[in-house]
Amino acid sequence: MSVSDISQKAIGKLGSNDIKLTAPVFVGDTIYAESEVLAKRESASRPGQGLVTVRTIVSAERLSLRR
Repeated sequence: MSVSDISQKAIGKLGSNDIKLTAPVFVGDTIYAESEVLAKRESASRPGQGLVTVRTIVSAERLSLRR
């Protein structure tokens, strides 16, 4: 899945929970993200739309390289 599959095609975001900020992010850090679809269901009130629950894990790797 890509960013457009998970985020850009969304009509709205109902919220986020279980957010844990375990370390700061600095300029020059490389950010990685991995998403997993946990659940999905059709909307009862909006045919053709639905609700998706996604877990996204984000990590930063600090790397300094001088050439």
